[in-house]
Amino acid sequence: MAQPYVGEIRMFAGNFAPAGWLFCEGQLLPISEYETLFKDSLEAWTNEFDGTRPYVSTSPMHGWGREKSYVEGDSHFWGLWWGLMDWEVFKEKTGRFVSEYGMQSMSNYNTVKSYTPENERKLNSITTLSHQKANEGFKKLNH
Repeated sequence: MAQPYVGEIRMFAGNFAPAGWLFCEGQLLPISEYETLFKDSLEAWTNEFDGTRPYVSTSPMHGWGREKSYVEGDSHFWGLWWGLMDWEVFKEKTGRFVSEYGMQSMSNYNTVKSYTPENERKLNSITTLSHQKANEGFKKLNH
């Protein structure tokens, strides 16, 4: 068998992962354990096969609210949700590419119906409140 590349995906007919391999199951891989893949290989492949866009090994590159996040890489802006800023802030805080605004939303109504009895489909019902995990989430939704 040829020597594998870092990050290569191969078909394997077996019920185990050979030594040094991982199953492709959508798992998150910490960058610290895969430095070569995230910081070298993916950047090299992006440059070789695309060449028009820079590769950024993390998202967001600088963190929300930092000035550099509006001009380099992508940005996560949580000012409205966590900072309780006014909606008009979106006119100023857009960045070159905002990949996340950090806003909570309610589940799709079909999903809500799957875990609630009809009489519990109210904003302040016990069932709905037990699914609200964000600190002061409903206050923020009503902001």
